[in-house]
Amino acid sequence: LFVKPNGEKPDKKIEKKVIIITAIIYFIAIMIGLILPQGLISNIQITKYENGIDKEIFFHNVFLFLWSYILGIMTFGLYNIVEIFINGITLGYIFHSALDNMILSNVVLNILPHGIIEMPVSIIGWSFGIYILYINKIRRKNKEIISKHMIRTVIKIKSIEIAIGIILLYVAAIIESRVMV
Repeated sequence: LFVKPNGEKPDKKIEKKVIIITAIIYFIAIMIGLILPQGLISNIQITKYENGIDKEIFFHNVFLFLWSYILGIMTFGLYNIVEIFINGITLGYIFHSALDNMILSNVVLNILPHGIIEMPVSIIGWSFGIYILYINKIRRKNKEIISKHMIRTVIKIKSIEIAIGIILLYVAAIIESRVMV
């Protein structure tokens, strides 16, 4: 969260704005995937997992979630923007292919149950990189220096956000590994 110059209260309006911008970019990417011609993207596979929660799903999703924070900081959000487009276009393309092959209900049943949890967590993770980009722009515009207090506040808040995200990704992994049709 962006800490106000007095260093006391985080500005939640900026955080919400960045999350909304991230969700809009993701929605646009999904729409792009929906209009791509059939056969343009290949090797997209939906894997069915057996025997309860598959640790592979959970660790893969947590790795990507944490990676979005780390690379979001290192690339000032550029990695996150690319990742949003890759995921959105892929999801849109999967739905496009399902519509063409008349298996939309099967795809929806495979994605929707865990996607309801996984997508918002991903959007929040991706938004952090865009948030860093946005804060850097504001900081430069106002010629402000990032204080140690601001960094500590952001780390504290984001640590809680990451912990909640990991718990939700665990729930999503359980659902994904048990609900796949």
